[in-house]
Amino acid sequence: MSPNFIEVFPDQFTYEGNRALIFKIEEKIPVKELKSCIKAALHYHKVKQLPRLGIEIV
Repeated sequence: MSPNFIEVFPDQFTYEGNRALIFKIEEKIPVKELKSCIKAALHYHKVKQLPRLGIEIV
């Protein structure tokens, strides 16, 4: 997982390795934060030079 995701969302997700966010079935998914991660991942080549991949801390 990008250190940027962990830096911005240290407690909202459980991370595994470099590429996985882990969710338990009964867990409430933090939708707003997840959307930010997905957006940054899909736009990575455009935002990789930005601090925290351009993700704003919520």
